[in-house]
Amino acid sequence: MAIAFVRANPISRQKGQSVVASAAYRACEKLYDERREKIQDYTKKGGHIDGGLILPDGVKLTREELWNAVEAFEKRIDARLSKEILVALPKELSVEENIALSKDIAALISREQKADGQEDQYCVDWNIHEPHQEAATDEDGNFLLDENGKRILENNDNIHLHILATERAWDFDKSTFKTKKDRDRNSKEWMENMKLKIGELINMRLREKGVQEVDFRSFDVRNEESKQKTGRELEAPQVHHGPEKTNLDRKRRRRINRTKRNLKNVKDELSRIQKKEKESAKLPVNRTRTEAIKTDFSAWTRKSPEKIEGIKSVSGKKTVKSASVAEVTPSTTVNPKKQAGSPKTISVFVPAPVAKSSKPIEAPKPAPVSSPAVYSSGGSRSASVNQNQGPKVRCLLCGVIEYPECKKCKFRDKENEVSNDSGYSR
Repeated sequence: MAIAFVRANPISRQKGQSVVASAAYRACEKLYDERREKIQDYTKKGGHIDGGLILPDGVKLTREELWNAVEAFEKRIDARLSKEILVALPKELSVEENIALSKDIAALISREQKADGQEDQYCVDWNIHEPHQEAATDEDGNFLLDENGKRILENNDNIHLHILATERAWDFDKSTFKTKKDRDRNSKEWMENMKLKIGELINMRLREKGVQEVDFRSFDVRNEESKQKTGRELEAPQVHHGPEKTNLDRKRRRRINRTKRNLKNVKDELSRIQKKEKESAKLPVNRTRTEAIKTDFSAWTRKSPEKIEGIKSVSGKKTVKSASVAEVTPSTTVNPKKQAGSPKTISVFVPAPVAKSSKPIEAPKPAPVSSPAVYSSGGSRSASVNQNQGPKVRCLLCGVIEYPECKKCKFRDKENEVSNDSGYSR
């Protein structure tokens, strides 16, 4: 149903406004502001249906020339440059019918009949804006799509008319604006009468369409009439939010929909991970990286039973004596010049078994470390033990050498520690 909404707002320098910028915004055009030496470009705004100028008889001006002339004529720093009248057009009418109606309203405002029979003519710039369109969403904030996969747009049926009228009438003798303003056009009585005249034009169009007419009288008058006839008061009218409140509501609504979409994506990702975990629980357990390294290292340093001549145990230390130099494991450093000598001895550190006890386990004392190998003339080598330091351990995971275990990752391969001639344990 059509609504009765007519409101007037001044365009004033006191509020920091520019009439050239206002005209460019409402017309969605690019205009040059001579006073500010700036291009006011609103060509990307969109939503503009139609517009035009209604000028006094015989006057030919473009939109840019008109409003730059207004800016140049007004000298005061707080001057009122123009009057804007905002009219809500009926949604029951087609676009062509609303364009014809807007021209009639603009022509009505451009002519002012004086009491002495004279008629003042004003310059009027009118523009029609289409309703604001926004993508429709469901409860989860997802965009609704049509059959072609495009977003479904919904609007608030707020098709409206912007009218910018000059504050001064046209002086045909001087071919410019009149020096004196008509202050009566700024009064409340003038605005009430203009509202009723605009309402008559709108209702005339609605009657032609067979649509219910709209009462453009003030709420106080209609409410008092309702009390006298029915004894009941009318429902309070809607509050006009204005552009600031409307834009805040739109941003809040978009933010809520975006949060709903993100929350749904997080829930979907969580359910996918949980499903993957359930599926992986049914499969055989894979070796961890630590277990894999320990197993591979043990297999690499393990000797065949047929190559072992004897095992000598001394206080938890097993000495494996190999048959020849060629049978030494890769973990042992061998001097290629001394390979023809006597058989070599490899020391393998094996921790002594720990008896189970209820007492807290104490940290083991560091084991002696063999000093670097000293080769004699006969090809044999001897090793000394450093009693002040524990064995140096090279971590299998991170490669850091620590005493007696890796302080970085707390890993120590106690089962397969092999000592080479340099005194390091791998």
